[in-house]
Amino acid sequence: MSGNKNKFKIIFIDIDGTLINKERKLTHETINEIKRISSNGVRVILASSRMPKSMRYFMEELEINEPIICHNGALIQSETKDNGDTEVLFSEPLNNSAAEIIDNAGRNLGIHTGYY
Repeated sequence: MSGNKNKFKIIFIDIDGTLINKERKLTHETINEIKRISSNGVRVILASSRMPKSMRYFMEELEINEPIICHNGALIQSETKDNGDTEVLFSEPLNNSAAEIIDNAGRNLGIHTGYY
């Protein structure tokens, strides 16, 4: 980005299979690069199928205090406030009948299901 310092204003990064390695860890190189990008005024937004709680570790490690996109976009939360609270910016929960169908199918197949 040198020479085009203000070319990008925001980037969205998936966590699993993109940001973290096979051991599900952030490398020092990745941490340093995300911090460098952020320090140049580019907003870094994490996006994942994960629930918010499992994304917070990565936000802290990367020193990101931006909204997060969770549950494959079904929930968008604000950054963590000083008191630990967040604000829901967007929410599209699954209706109860669809959730029940998914839950039953998962149980019948012997797999864990996660949905919002």
